[in-house]
Amino acid sequence: MPRNLTSRACENCKRRKRKCDQNWPTCTACQRNSVVCSGPASLVKFVNHGDGRKKSGASMETQPRLNPADSNKPVAMIERKPWIRLGEDGASQAVFRLQGLRIPATTVAERVSRRLFALLEDGHETVTVMKMSYLPHTPQRIAHSTCLRDCAAFFCSAWADYRRREPAENLLAPRLCVKAVKSLQQVLNHGKGYTPETLAAMNMLERAVSLFGVGKAPNLELHLRGIRHVLMQNPPPDMLDPFDLGAAFESVCILQSAGVNGLGDDGELKSPWKEVLHHASEEHLNKNLNKDLKQAVLEFYGIFANFSQWLGDVRKIRANPEENRQLAKQTIQSVSEGGNKMDTVVLPIIENLSRNGAIVQAPDPQSRFGSKLDFSSVGLAQKWIEMHCCRMILLRVIWDIGVWYGEPDQDIYNKYRAVAVKLWTTIPYVLTAEPIEAMDLFEKLMSSFEAADDEEMEYLLDQLLIADNYQRRLPRDKTVLKEIALTAARQVTGRI
Repeated sequence: MPRNLTSRACENCKRRKRKCDQNWPTCTACQRNSVVCSGPASLVKFVNHGDGRKKSGASMETQPRLNPADSNKPVAMIERKPWIRLGEDGASQAVFRLQGLRIPATTVAERVSRRLFALLEDGHETVTVMKMSYLPHTPQRIAHSTCLRDCAAFFCSAWADYRRREPAENLLAPRLCVKAVKSLQQVLNHGKGYTPETLAAMNMLERAVSLFGVGKAPNLELHLRGIRHVLMQNPPPDMLDPFDLGAAFESVCILQSAGVNGLGDDGELKSPWKEVLHHASEEHLNKNLNKDLKQAVLEFYGIFANFSQWLGDVRKIRANPEENRQLAKQTIQSVSEGGNKMDTVVLPIIENLSRNGAIVQAPDPQSRFGSKLDFSSVGLAQKWIEMHCCRMILLRVIWDIGVWYGEPDQDIYNKYRAVAVKLWTTIPYVLTAEPIEAMDLFEKLMSSFEAADDEEMEYLLDQLLIADNYQRRLPRDKTVLKEIALTAARQVTGRI
């Protein structure tokens, strides 16, 4: 008969070889990392209550480890541990492990699909996957597209080497990169490439280079124009297809982050791309059990959708302030409305997460700012930083427009700096994240460096170089590094 195991640790904790506190329905480690907890281990022990076996000796008959499941059998035993006597009443127990049918991969597409699936199993909570919502649905589509197969193989190779902490300069395999690029060229040259699979393949190629590469990506602008061209040639995504929707959503985000216009007039995000952003965000957040966080993020994305238009207007105002006085007034009013919504709706929801321990503020004597923020997961830290960076940028835009017209508002600048200082208290936590995750978060934080004084700037640059120690993408010269940070700040506020 079955008997409970002594160890009831969940599968995630067992796989990562960490202690499980067994706080069901979800253990603390899984809750902190925002992953689904499998609950108590499902391995079964069978107990034999006196079946006539000999009663002497502590252990009974043993069986060596068996071969994996035979392809002709649906289920096979792969391990049977020794029988162990329980007490003096003749009862005994044994542990069995069963394995289902595993058909060997016979094609390249199957091998790539299995490799990607294995990587997703162990790395589903990372920023890599959070940025690529279509990735969990990709293994099923690889067999339908040669270019998707080759780009996925290139991405998986880089991701696997990164997780093994291979030298950063060796993460991108040149042979696989060339094969992926040629595969994309062949599909696009024959005019058959306007499919969700091709769009996802182009996204994966861009992500592989931008996440795992060292130095500036070659031909990045050309590749971004290619993503935009395929995105515009494709029909609007099927809102019920998570792969199609995720690939389109990822493309829009890549283009907006890179400042590539063309998804609407004057940089404004138009239909159907505004709907894509909203629907994809809602689908992604429906999986999040925290309803308050979901509401905050949806409100935030509604504000973020106006950024392209706001920055386009700021560039017009900066180019010719006198001719655009009316536009300046309208922009300040619109940006102020977005900022007020951030202050009254979005940020209060995020701050309330500190009540359940998801965000903790603690004293930190070693920090330049005296305190630090800790988060229950990297995903939560990412959302917190994004939202506060958004609020900081809106304040800076209002301040800049006032300066151009000789009417600077010091109260606005003080609020802008206060948000920047609050962002800097996340740095101790950011430095504990994985190298790519840490740099992803620092790229957002760099837009706040402009608010720092000389001593603060020195501290911030030191922390940035620590975060970049693995890939070493950034220059070690702090003067050059400072200019890069200031350029990033000017770019996100429309001054470049």
